[in-house]
Amino acid sequence: MLEEEAKVVSTEGDFITVEVVRQSACGTCSAKAGCGVEVVSRISGSRARTMTLQVKNTIGAEVGDHIIVAVPDAVMVKSSMLVYVTPLVLMVLGAILTESLGGPQSRSDLLAVIGAVVGFVMGLTIVRGLSQRMSRRSEFHAVTVRKYIPVRTA
Repeated sequence: MLEEEAKVVSTEGDFITVEVVRQSACGTCSAKAGCGVEVVSRISGSRARTMTLQVKNTIGAEVGDHIIVAVPDAVMVKSSMLVYVTPLVLMVLGAILTESLGGPQSRSDLLAVIGAVVGFVMGLTIVRGLSQRMSRRSEFHAVTVRKYIPVRTA
C-alpha cells in the first residue's frame, strides 16, 4: 500500500476530511542525484502540494489528529496504466490508421501527425471519463490506516 501522512481537518458522520501533503517520490529514491525529475521539481518549487481527501473514518479519528491514509497497490497500478498507457496507445493507433489513409509520402506523414494528436486527445478524454467513474467506486478510495504522533524537528 502507498501510505501518506495526513491531518484531520473536519468530521462529518462516518467520514473525515484530511489534508495530505504530497511529497515528491524523489525523496526516497536512491537515483535522485542523477535524475532530471528531481531537478525539475526543485526548480519549479513543486516539492510538496496539499491535497484534501474525504475518507471513511474507520479508526475513530478526530479533528487535529494525524493519521496515515493509504491507497492499495492494485489501485495504483490500475490508475497508472489508465493514465499513461491509454493516451499512448490511442496516439500510436491514430498515427498508424491515418498514415495508412495517405497517398504521397509527405501527405501521409502529415496525416500521421494529425492522427497521433487526435488519438492522444481522445485518450485523455477517455482517461478523464473513466477516472470520474472510478472515483465513485469504493475500492478506488483511500483508506484510513492508523493514528500517529508526528515527530517534531527543531
